[in-house]
Amino acid sequence: MASEISRARSQKDVSHTLELIHEAFGPLARRVFDAVCRRESLTLEQIVDASGVQKRVCGLIMYVFVKHGCVSATSNLVQASRSKPLTTYSVDLVSIKRRNRFSRYLKYIQSRFTKEHHFIVFNVLIHGSISFEQMLIISQQSNHASGGRLETVSLHKAFKELIAENLIHDGGQAGGSQQSSTQSVHYSLMPDYSPINTANACSGVRNSHTEGPLLDILDVSHFWRVNISKLEHEIDVENRARDRSCRSATAHRQKLIEAVIRSRLGCQALRIFRVLLNFQLEQKQIAELSMVPIKDTRDLLYKLLKCGYVRMQEVARTHDHAPSRTNYLWRVSCLEVESVVEKEIIQTMTNVNMRLLGELKEDRSTALQSQSRMRSKSYRSSDADRNRRIKFLELTLLRLGSVLQVF
Repeated sequence: MASEISRARSQKDVSHTLELIHEAFGPLARRVFDAVCRRESLTLEQIVDASGVQKRVCGLIMYVFVKHGCVSATSNLVQASRSKPLTTYSVDLVSIKRRNRFSRYLKYIQSRFTKEHHFIVFNVLIHGSISFEQMLIISQQSNHASGGRLETVSLHKAFKELIAENLIHDGGQAGGSQQSSTQSVHYSLMPDYSPINTANACSGVRNSHTEGPLLDILDVSHFWRVNISKLEHEIDVENRARDRSCRSATAHRQKLIEAVIRSRLGCQALRIFRVLLNFQLEQKQIAELSMVPIKDTRDLLYKLLKCGYVRMQEVARTHDHAPSRTNYLWRVSCLEVESVVEKEIIQTMTNVNMRLLGELKEDRSTALQSQSRMRSKSYRSSDADRNRRIKFLELTLLRLGSVLQVF
């Protein structure tokens, strides 16, 4: 039974992966990938026979798969007489499923780094692996098309920063050995099918006259990949930090809500509210758990219900909904309580603001009236009291504004 479940799960993963391959690379690539999925460790000739695709086209597709990490290649010397090792290919379902998270990776890079970093990671993800020279060519084309401008020096700086952060790493040599200028550079992971030209497949152009500080990474034979493991680790660390911050904010909101309930309805109402945070109970159960007399519990529950801090659910045992044959369950919805408290804070701020405007208006009218006569001690005393009230109202508005930011 367990083997059947694992087999069905594996078939489901393969079918989902085939859909991703079809969407990313097209129907012909899907046919080739389907042939690789059926058996492990296939050679290029076996893949050509199983897929029915021409050998050169199949080789180019396999090159793209290896470049994107969808397929892993292994070289084995099966016979001592062979001049070249036999290369076999196997699928990597985990790497293909990670294509669904590309937007997540780009969002993280955009939030943490600059547009140059985002441009580099975007193109490396789209191309699977790419040299820095090809990156410069793409940036020049995008600058010409969009009218924007990405400086070569800033791209080089962003590239080195990504390498220092280990978010991209060297994917290895693109060619097995460098030939003369008239010969092709061949991909080393497919030695049994040498006519594949990496310069054509990657749309790269070699420039032998490049000089300056970019020579350390401006080599078409070095392909760069995104370090997915490191990137996912950084995203997980950021998400955990965000979760801790959210939990801290939630705890702060909870304390403020409890302070409001305690100030309005008392400590017994607060005990009932805390009991209902984790349970949905009847009135008698609430009284027992909160250690509040049953009569007081009833009154406090209806006060909490009137304020909107708790909710009551009727569970009728008969169709007529008779009160004697109906269970009344009490519960707390944290989101609803937060919304209610937020509205109360806004209403309180409105009332305080109106009172402050009234005090300021009265202060101005009193000041105009007192300009025409001498101010007595009673006038000075009332002015001092009014100034204290104005300062108190202003301080109250500031404190209510800081509390409102929590919600």
